[in-house]
Amino acid sequence: MPTLPFLVESPLATAIVMGVIAFLFVLLRWSYGRNHRFSRDVLLGYFRRRFRVTDPGMAEAATKLLLSSFATLFLLLSVFGFLVASGIIRNGNKIKPPASNESRVLQDYLRGSGGGINMQELIRKNKSDTDK
Repeated sequence: MPTLPFLVESPLATAIVMGVIAFLFVLLRWSYGRNHRFSRDVLLGYFRRRFRVTDPGMAEAATKLLLSSFATLFLLLSVFGFLVASGIIRNGNKIKPPASNESRVLQDYLRGSGGGINMQELIRKNKSDTDK
């Protein structure tokens, strides 16, 4: 069973959101294929302006390909989220930032094991550590 190198906070919610987005792209592709005026005019106009496509057939093919690609991408992301949520792919651990001297001093202060250090001394010590 593979393990992710990172943590997905809420894989089920991610899967549901990606599934909804994929469904919206499928609906947009369907409405484009049914010659709905709004989606067809907007998307064809975008491709003609953005990519300077003068051939209407080429713009139509590019629009269909773009919508299908986005629907497929978000559907795959949704499936991935469901695989992580179901446990087929194990979720990873939270990534820990590398500990620096500054963070160690601050952690000691927050834990109370800083040897009776107060805030002014902490700032002074941190400043002297960064000057080195």
